[in-house]
Amino acid sequence: MVIFARQHPGESVGSWMMEGLMKKLFTSDPTVSWILVPMLNVDGVKIGNNRTSLLGYDLNRCWDIEENPLIQHLFPELMGVIKYFRQEKKRKENGVKMFIDLHGHSSEPNVFSYGPPHIPESIHYTYSRLFPYLISLNSKAFNLQQCSYELPLNKRNCARSFFFNKLGFPYSYTIESSFGIYNNKKINENDILQVGEEICTSIIKFVKKKKKKTNSKQLQKNIKDM
Repeated sequence: MVIFARQHPGESVGSWMMEGLMKKLFTSDPTVSWILVPMLNVDGVKIGNNRTSLLGYDLNRCWDIEENPLIQHLFPELMGVIKYFRQEKKRKENGVKMFIDLHGHSSEPNVFSYGPPHIPESIHYTYSRLFPYLISLNSKAFNLQQCSYELPLNKRNCARSFFFNKLGFPYSYTIESSFGIYNNKKINENDILQVGEEICTSIIKFVKKKKKKTNSKQLQKNIKDM
């Protein structure tokens, strides 16, 4: 279970979601192995950038950096993460491989996700839609109708794409939170903290269902309005 926040420095809602998730995690049954990166773009946050790193790069559009060795030194944050997970990939893999990237959205309301583009014939198709469905059951702020499961060309270099296509994480998501509106109501930090807790609860439920290998046809009957 890998979770990032603050790739984009100005999206402080990502930190609030991460804090809520961590608070819930530390009081929950540790049935899942977690790797948490609460602030990926530390330099960008430190100097007050909105979207970019210290050197002016949008890190969430540079995850193809392995293909450009001459400029890898400009992305120490990404190269550190990539090297770590390349080493992890060589080890024996067990459990559910899930990646979540926490972001803030400046124009859309509510909380929603961008998920992996599995085709209907894939064994992961139904489960990939189960996770957002579980969040919608736990969180009134999460809007299932705003979710999508595509990786357009302009997102091919984002973290979600890298973990899905390069590292083989079948359940790779970006979760977006509005900066100010849930269900037509203004929000504060407590609302965002609660969303983080609800995401954590949904992850644990998802992993338990996945380990039980719940019948996909049964899941399809339960997942509505997808």
